[in-house]
Amino acid sequence: MIPVQWNPYLESESESAVSRLRDEQVDLAVMDCFGYSRKMRDFAAQSLGKPVILSRTMAARVLLEIV
Repeated sequence: MIPVQWNPYLESESESAVSRLRDEQVDLAVMDCFGYSRKMRDFAAQSLGKPVILSRTMAARVLLEIV
């Protein structure tokens, strides 16, 4: 696990955060704040070429399973 600081409310941090993840050659990224948008997820996924999971999407899918 490689934690990378990326404030979901500052798009200016997007490139540096993704660059760090790219440098670390991650296999998967998990964006663990509900403030991250789908646009940010898409940017990370496209930049990394790896799967990226949004925690709010994961939570919604789990809730759908129990409803």
